[in-house]
Amino acid sequence: LRSASRALRTTISAEIKIEKVEKKETKVEVKVTSPVKAYIRKDLVSSTRDLQSFMFIFFPIFYPLIMIFTLQGPIISEVTTIGGISILWSIVIGINLFIPPMLIVGFLNIEESGSSTIASLPVSTRQQAKAKIILMMTIQGISLTFATIVLTLLTNSITVFILFITTLPIAWSFLLLMFVLKVFLFGKMKYKYIIEELNKEHKIAKWILMILFLLGSYMTILISGILLFIFYNIFTTVLVLMIIGITSLSILIFCFTRMFPKVEKMAVYKTGGFLREHVNVGTLVILILSFIFTMFLPSILALPFLFILNQVPFIVLISVDF
Repeated sequence: LRSASRALRTTISAEIKIEKVEKKETKVEVKVTSPVKAYIRKDLVSSTRDLQSFMFIFFPIFYPLIMIFTLQGPIISEVTTIGGISILWSIVIGINLFIPPMLIVGFLNIEESGSSTIASLPVSTRQQAKAKIILMMTIQGISLTFATIVLTLLTNSITVFILFITTLPIAWSFLLLMFVLKVFLFGKMKYKYIIEELNKEHKIAKWILMILFLLGSYMTILISGILLFIFYNIFTTVLVLMIIGITSLSILIFCFTRMFPKVEKMAVYKTGGFLREHVNVGTLVILILSFIFTMFLPSILALPFLFILNQVPFIVLISVDF
């Protein structure tokens, strides 16, 4: 019994030790960054969490390289003439025509998925759209730069490098045109534009219209470039194409600015007037004016009648008084 009681007491008994633990101060460092950089980082993090979204970053960069290596033989053999360079230029520009739809679908659909809560926050739509434009232009610029470097190494021609680098504004114009049309057709509200898809009716027809606009712009640039290659030398062609690209890009940037205007800082509200802003002085002025009008206003009003009374005969005044 004693052994059983001792074993039972050992089993059910508990020992409590109280120790004092010193709390260490936790240092928290808050890094302040601009909203545009924060949106860019958010889009990059969101796109890397999903394989489908990641492909919209990976594919636009490496798709031109895949096409170039596929056509490596014809490129090396036919690029020795101006005609071959013009054909190569048209092919690369055509390849970059497929990049804007992929980037637009990939990055603008992030806001529609469950990975973003930006739509429910009081954020600046301009900063949000600007971040996406910067990110998409960077990806397209990297894509065209890689393709240009590879083509330069394959052809051993500095002319090819200059030609494709100077046509970078044209590629950016295609991207910005696609973005502006997407926002105009799907995100138009009564007083502003948003990048989320608000107007989802006739979605297929709107996308067909956007693709037709993009193809029309491509055909215009293509025909202009071919005519320049035929009638002028390569340096004139490069210069004119660069001017066309910069002009188109400037017009589209202006349209973007009109759609997403800058949020001006609200001025300090003022009611207007010195007396309204300074209540005590205004009250004192009102009291002084009230005293003046009360004491002297009757005399001032009666002053014109004194001249009339001097001209009226006395008998008439007596009759009026009677």
